[in-house]
Amino acid sequence: MNIQSIITYILVALYGIMLILGIFIITFSAIRAIKSREAIRNKITAKLEANIKLTSDDLVNMGKGLNLNRESVAKCLNQLLADEADAQRFLDIRRLVSEMEKEEPFNDLPGEVKPSLLRLSELADASQVKSDQLVLIPIQKTLASYVELKDEVAKGRKVGRFMNMVAVLGFIIGAWGLYLTAKSPDAKDIDAIVRRAMLSVSTSGINQITKETDSHATLGKAP
Repeated sequence: MNIQSIITYILVALYGIMLILGIFIITFSAIRAIKSREAIRNKITAKLEANIKLTSDDLVNMGKGLNLNRESVAKCLNQLLADEADAQRFLDIRRLVSEMEKEEPFNDLPGEVKPSLLRLSELADASQVKSDQLVLIPIQKTLASYVELKDEVAKGRKVGRFMNMVAVLGFIIGAWGLYLTAKSPDAKDIDAIVRRAMLSVSTSGINQITKETDSHATLGKAP
């Protein structure tokens, strides 16, 4: 086995390992998400059955422990609301759903400013002055722009890491292509190979004709 075959097998094995690893990661993440959602539903139900008064912050923190974001926790809470048959637990879950929905406009904003914004929102809603109800709009827009810029930076870093991986793979493939190009025969080599093949064919033909001629001559001399 030559070096070209060895490198080819290594590259094929590398691509196969990457494909299998990608499928495994996707499958593992999906299974873990399903188990995490089931776990948080069971935990919420158990705490409500124990008469523990939960808040929306408690649910978010529980979700963080299970690698679930706020949207996933809210979805699990809505599923519990739809399935709950006990009257008191239904009211508790509905209260939690209401709290989560009240915080929904501020979901994308930094966590340290949410309590202040929620309190300002409550004061603005309770105020009789119309301008007080609009005081949060510029603050929310400014913070949303900040969060959007922060998300773009994070996405740019992810894209940069992905492009670096692609560049490394491209370099490996390119180097392998250059190696094959360097080892492949050029025009002179091909011409020499063709000439040797033609010479071999011609020599074989001449030898065959010579053998047939000698055979006929031998038969002619036979008494």
